[in-house]
Amino acid sequence: MSERCTRRAFVRTLGGMTAAAGATGTVSAQEGTTTTGAGGTGTGGTTGGGGTTGAGGTAGGEGTTGSDGDSEPAVHYRFGGRVSAWQGREPETIADSTNPTLNLEAGQTYRVTWENLDGVAHNFTIQDSSGSNLASTATTSEEGATLTFTFTASEQMAQYICTIHPTTMVGDIELGGGGTGGGGGAEQEINPEEMGVPLRPHYVGIVTVLMMIVSLVYAFFVLKYGESEHSSSPNQ
Repeated sequence: MSERCTRRAFVRTLGGMTAAAGATGTVSAQEGTTTTGAGGTGTGGTTGGGGTTGAGGTAGGEGTTGSDGDSEPAVHYRFGGRVSAWQGREPETIADSTNPTLNLEAGQTYRVTWENLDGVAHNFTIQDSSGSNLASTATTSEEGATLTFTFTASEQMAQYICTIHPTTMVGDIELGGGGTGGGGGAEQEINPEEMGVPLRPHYVGIVTVLMMIVSLVYAFFVLKYGESEHSSSPNQ
């Protein structure tokens, strides 16, 4: 009888320890969730702030476009203009090229300077795919005159052209990089592992559950086989 009482007391103690371990695992898991939530909020805030950074006016009209005046251009393009074609000068990627393709990134600021090479009236105009003007310089027929304008690239830009000589003085614009740079935008999905959120509390919870299962199985075997062995004895 004394052994049975001792065994049952041990099982009750084991049960108490299991319950305490379960409570500890629950608290650890909750703490991990709280930490993850804080990290997510912090990163989300940073993302939102970055979205509002890229301001940029819409290019328009003749002369200087509506880009930020203090923005440094990503690239300064230089051309020579004559009836036969636009002649690329700078940067090196378009130097000595006829009507070179301009590779732009949406949201970036660019500057174009062109020189009249033949004394015939020209202008430098950026258009969309339907032929609508998005940005343009004034028209000049003075040989040797130079005009400069700054613009912010957008997805609508498809070509640059002299509207007076549209069949010969025309080149393509290709947009790359996928940047929008214009404003706040949709929220981005956040991966907790990329944010560096600690996941250790989740493992603590898993280990605690496993300990509880092992403890229950052990208690079951102690109760079933330990007591049955003594109860089958003639002395009991």
